[in-house]
Amino acid sequence: MYRIAIVDDDRITRLELDKFIARFADDFQHEIQTALFTDGDELLERSAGSYDIIFLDIEMQRLNGLETARQIRLRDDQAVIVFITSFVQYAVQGYSVNAMNFLVKPVTYQTFSAELNRALVRIQRLRPTTLCLRTDEGMVPIEADQITYIETVGRKVSIHTREHAYPCWDTLTNLEKELPEIQFFRCHKAYLVNLAFLERILEKNALNAGTEVLVSRDRRKDLMRALVRFASERA
Repeated sequence: MYRIAIVDDDRITRLELDKFIARFADDFQHEIQTALFTDGDELLERSAGSYDIIFLDIEMQRLNGLETARQIRLRDDQAVIVFITSFVQYAVQGYSVNAMNFLVKPVTYQTFSAELNRALVRIQRLRPTTLCLRTDEGMVPIEADQITYIETVGRKVSIHTREHAYPCWDTLTNLEKELPEIQFFRCHKAYLVNLAFLERILEKNALNAGTEVLVSRDRRKDLMRALVRFASERA
């Protein structure tokens, strides 16, 4: 789940960006919760510090975007800030508040979706995931980057690394929600793979860290798209 704020005093822009996010979430199967604000002070009063990504207009009637971003940084140094502006000359000032980028109005879906994708990648890099596995021997912590793939085995799941397999009491669906969406892909009802270890995609299976895993026919193309997107972001 990602939480995104849109802060703009123009109603048409707010609604358009909201539609872009809904379309992006549908296109790439992300779970995203969006909140809309009419001004920077409204964001700061209600919920600053609780969003992963903030799309922030610079020119607003009450509290402008640059000052809003400065106050956000006093509370949150990890939120990804992307400025939305009609004035290119403000772009340089954005770096003083560690903004990731700026988008010039009018914003197209293609431009917006590319920027949103970059923002999600940055979030996942800044916040590495550690799973706490409930095994028969107790709780075992494991870094997401170490996982090669996860498979369903009976009523348990088996989490594989290059060295070990950890049977644990959980479901593939629950683990899928906890892992970085851009890095892990559900290629079969019984398999979740780490794209960083994917070596080859065949007709009915894939080679992942030297092990063959099943790939559903209706998920093969989506797996290939996910791999291309993941590889392009790591380049």
